[in-house]
Amino acid sequence: MITVKDGRVHIPNKAEMNEFFRLVKDGTRAIMEIELCDPDASTVAKAYFNHVIVPAFQRGFKALGDPMSEFQVKVFILGECPYVTTIKFDQIGKQELSNAIDWCKQYAAENLGVCIEDTGFIKNTIK
Repeated sequence: MITVKDGRVHIPNKAEMNEFFRLVKDGTRAIMEIELCDPDASTVAKAYFNHVIVPAFQRGFKALGDPMSEFQVKVFILGECPYVTTIKFDQIGKQELSNAIDWCKQYAAENLGVCIEDTGFIKNTIK
């Protein structure tokens, strides 16, 4: 998770990013999406859910021959996760979202063959 502090960008896994880009052919164009999030824990956790958890589930379901849209994955998670008591994602509370994210990581590993890693920032922010 890239953060901004005192007007400067902090990239905690900069070495990993540089290693990745070393493998890319020179002259290749990169398109990166930057989403500015309120540092509020629930905002960060929701961004993590939308941009890490949901795409990981999509990859897992696609690998199993059952491709799903982003909406279908969210409906699946909201219906299957025992920690979610609402049917609207934007109404999930901080603790409920934290438990749901943990459940998603376990479910993805056991059922989809996908490992969803934490970033230290996410782990320390939503717990």
